[in-house]
Amino acid sequence: MTVTEISATEFQNMIRAAAHRINKNAQFVNSLNVFPVPDGDTGTNMNLTFQSGAKAVLESDDTSVGALRSIWVRGS
Repeated sequence: MTVTEISATEFQNMIRAAAHRINKNAQFVNSLNVFPVPDGDTGTNMNLTFQSGAKAVLESDDTSVGALRSIWVRGS
């Protein structure tokens, strides 16, 4: 089965799951000491950025995936 459409609720669930995973693994990403700046806080920065966008999406009652995407972008 090929998925060609998702609902706003499914999109919010995807964002919720991704936010949980990046939060859980931020320290691991920090330990990779990754490019472009090996400063050890890449995972923290990714987590903070994603959590901000996720919060905006999860607090929204919008029913359009396109609108939720825009909310996530602005929130991030």
